[in-house]
Amino acid sequence: VEKFFCCVAALMGKHLRQLVELSLKDFVDFVASYENGNNFGSEYVDLSFVAPQIIKVFCVTDYVDISFSPGYSDLESTLLRAVSEIVSAAKRINRVECYLFPEMEGQTFLLRSVGHDETLVKRAEDRLKEILKSNMIGPEKYAESYDAYVCLLDGRTAQDVTAYLAQSDQTLKSFSKKIDELKSLQAELKALRWTAPLNMLCVDCRELNELLAEKVDVQIQRLIKHVVDKNRELNRGLCQRYDEISDKIYEMPDTTEDLVNLFEFYQQACDVTAYKMLEEVKEAAERLTFLMDYAYLPDEDIRLNSTTFTWPKRMGPIFEVSQMRLTSRRDKAEADLKKKKKNFEALLEEYSKEIENYKNYDLQTMKKPEELSGAVDKLDSMTEKLTKAEETAQDVNKEEELLEWEVTPYPQLQQMTV
Repeated sequence: VEKFFCCVAALMGKHLRQLVELSLKDFVDFVASYENGNNFGSEYVDLSFVAPQIIKVFCVTDYVDISFSPGYSDLESTLLRAVSEIVSAAKRINRVECYLFPEMEGQTFLLRSVGHDETLVKRAEDRLKEILKSNMIGPEKYAESYDAYVCLLDGRTAQDVTAYLAQSDQTLKSFSKKIDELKSLQAELKALRWTAPLNMLCVDCRELNELLAEKVDVQIQRLIKHVVDKNRELNRGLCQRYDEISDKIYEMPDTTEDLVNLFEFYQQACDVTAYKMLEEVKEAAERLTFLMDYAYLPDEDIRLNSTTFTWPKRMGPIFEVSQMRLTSRRDKAEADLKKKKKNFEALLEEYSKEIENYKNYDLQTMKKPEELSGAVDKLDSMTEKLTKAEETAQDVNKEEELLEWEVTPYPQLQQMTV
């Protein structure tokens, strides 16, 4: 009986071994269908490899180089593990008597099969390694097609944009050219294949392509944001200057000097500054045209642009009202000056008469002290009046100069002073 079951075990072991050998052969033959590898030459062409792929690898990057995951060692381990599983599946199978006799339950009498260290297994493993190596050439060459985009990952593109933004001679045309170049690069990246069939392997590049396109978009947004921020800064400054001009020419001057200074400011603002600022508004319109092509403006910027473009039209009525107010104030100042000159000339006539009367005093005939004291007081009073008259004359002359009148010399005042 024992010999019978030994014969049965030997026959079953032989069949089991044949099963493992055939399974290994089928698996190696299946993988061997990809033994031609995936070396596609100088340039990858679609439909170069039409066989169904059995392994997917992903393009990954460490922001310096582009590689694939899983790598060669991981893929090799996967294939060799399949061989190991085939061999291991025939292990730990009990002989038939363990199932026929209850008293042998729990005992281990295993059928003999293929061992992991046999030449058959080693040969299968070596063959799989060889096939895998021939299929790793394609992914490595395909990765080279991304060399032109490594500058997006290692920061060179960002540094180039930073250097451009630091320049002082930027124009909207140069910004447009720079952005269009990046947009063209972004469109090129979005048009890249998501997957590239390479015989046994399928290279999935979708995440890498999206990462590169996102890197380009970040630089595009940096350029656009720079123009948006600059436009906001310039428009705010322009509106502030319009506000300052409006507030200034609406002031009410207290003196003739203030009136003349304000009138000069009005003429400068109306004849020169307004035209220069109008050119700046035209430049703001050019910037807005640029931003409408590339940017989405928030409500705050839209309102600011609207305010900027309405200021030139609003300044017209402001200048007209200001001109009428200043003309009216000048007419009043001239009328006040005429009245002041008339009163001052009458006062000088009065002072002249007083001096003539004083000259008629005979100090030698004055015997009494109170008479002498009165004459001295009279002289002091006249001196004080003449001093104030000189100050008044200077004020009148200054106002005449401010109003561009002929300066009155007041010779009688000089004679009285002498």
